[in-house]
Amino acid sequence: STAVVGGTGGLVVALEQRHGLPDTDTLHRIRPQAFVVAMGAVERPLAFIDNDRPGVMLLGAAERLLAYYGVRAGRQAVIFGNHDRLYPAARRLAAGGMRIRAVVDTRSPDMARGSESTRRDLERHGVECMMGHAVVRALGRLDVSGVKILRLGPDAETRTIPCDALLMSGGWSPMVHAGLQEGG
Repeated sequence: STAVVGGTGGLVVALEQRHGLPDTDTLHRIRPQAFVVAMGAVERPLAFIDNDRPGVMLLGAAERLLAYYGVRAGRQAVIFGNHDRLYPAARRLAAGGMRIRAVVDTRSPDMARGSESTRRDLERHGVECMMGHAVVRALGRLDVSGVKILRLGPDAETRTIPCDALLMSGGWSPMVHAGLQEGG
């Protein structure tokens, strides 16, 4: 196995252990012209009342459950977020057997022009797409039984949608920590 253990000033140090055994260590000093640290990104949760209730999870986690294991995060879900990926994710989850009750998007329709066709397709298939709204509370005693949604703006009004899963996504933050610790 090989692991990069450090790197500063154009020098990358890697440690190799043959077959993962100690006492067979080889230390490599590599001076690359360029070094890319691509650690990925982490999905951000959104804040609302009772967002830690069982049945509330990140949208990416629900997609992975379905894609890798064939497990649905719930039977009837509401998707809540603030970016274009909500709509293709809703389509994938619906194709996997989940009933998507609504997609709640905090953005106004003019901010989400890139997702218009997917949004119209979802609406034709019975998914309510709510632009300029936000989930303010997960309802239920022990697990999710519904969500309270607020229309954003001067004519703010709330309504409740029953569901057994609330899938949220506030976008992604790059995982830059390892690179920053090494002076990147």
